[in-house]
Amino acid sequence: MVKGCEKRMIRLQNTGSRMFEEVYFVLREELPGEGCTTRDILAEANRIVEENEPPAYGGTGLRTVLLSFFGGAATATLLVCFLFLLL
Repeated sequence: MVKGCEKRMIRLQNTGSRMFEEVYFVLREELPGEGCTTRDILAEANRIVEENEPPAYGGTGLRTVLLSFFGGAATATLLVCFLFLLL
């Protein structure tokens, strides 16, 4: 059991992120500057969440799926033909 240990932290819920539902931040012992407000802390936490959001995926529409499928099929066909000609 640890006695006398206290950490201040904030919890963000419903971040609007596709990956993060809930985020916890542990605050430093000494915050930078005297004028550090709750609004500043929340703005910094939201900035960190937004910066770590992965880029948007191109989508899984029918066109994307068909292009991927036929591109892979064409590549496989070329590789098989190349190997057939070598042997």
